[in-house]
Amino acid sequence: MDSVERMAVGIQLWDTVGAGQQCTLLLVDRCDDPLTPLMHDYGYQAMVYDVMDIRQDRYKYSYRNDKGEQVTKEVVLNELDALWPRLRHLHIADAMSTVSDDFKRFMSESKAT
Repeated sequence: MDSVERMAVGIQLWDTVGAGQQCTLLLVDRCDDPLTPLMHDYGYQAMVYDVMDIRQDRYKYSYRNDKGEQVTKEVVLNELDALWPRLRHLHIADAMSTVSDDFKRFMSESKAT
């Protein structure tokens, strides 16, 4: 007898169905659940992965530099990133205010004297 069986001795885990009684097992697809779309996670990490094309924790983007050249960069979203570990588990509104506050602090500390 294994440990689970020893713990279950004398404990009735569920009601048994008597003779002549029927039970019904209903299997439904998640698309039939009207609450699922309303339960989306609004954390920063979930939103980033939903909105941006992240592949293997990497995000590639391109932009034009001052010389008009097309430049492609890659960002790795891991523990070594300066912001990702602090922001990823925050609610999106909290993450936005954190980034805004950090940017304002950076601008005030970086003013040329």
